[in-house]
Amino acid sequence: MTTQTTNNSTREVADFLKTLDRVAITTHVGADGDAIGASAALLRLMRSLGAEAVFCHAEPVPEYLRWLLPDDALTEIPAGHDLLVVDTSRADRTGVPIPEAGARLNLDHHEDNPFYADLNLVDARAAASAEVVSRLYRELGVGFGREAAQAIYVGVKTDTGGFNFRNISPAAHELVADLLRAGVVPA
Repeated sequence: MTTQTTNNSTREVADFLKTLDRVAITTHVGADGDAIGASAALLRLMRSLGAEAVFCHAEPVPEYLRWLLPDDALTEIPAGHDLLVVDTSRADRTGVPIPEAGARLNLDHHEDNPFYADLNLVDARAAASAEVVSRLYRELGVGFGREAAQAIYVGVKTDTGGFNFRNISPAAHELVADLLRAGVVPA
């Protein structure tokens, strides 16, 4: 594929994800709750679609966020895995080096994102990248499950400053209500 300079639709990205067999997911250096939460939710989504999915990050995952990931992070991308980058506004900020083949997906919510992957799903109006991941669940008709719901909740709560920042929207509050119904216990 060729790197796109435009944004793709949720439907296009959902259709693309269904074609992948082996994926490595990474996020930005200095990972926070949205970075790890969105990555963990995407990892669980890919596994629900039947893909082999791993999380890769050269830096240690912060101790307080490790519980969101079902497995320990790998420090390198395994051979034959397509790279999906989450919550990373620039390609030079990824937690693992992007391979020569490039990133297959760039999923983000930062307005300065230059669309650096084969497919790009970037929504600067979203409260968090985890909110963007939640739309893929809905588009694919996949239920959140408690673990994915918790990961998405942590992402939204982190990037909205505990629902205090101006980026919180009615859509994000509606998402949080759905997450609570899926079993999230706010903490």
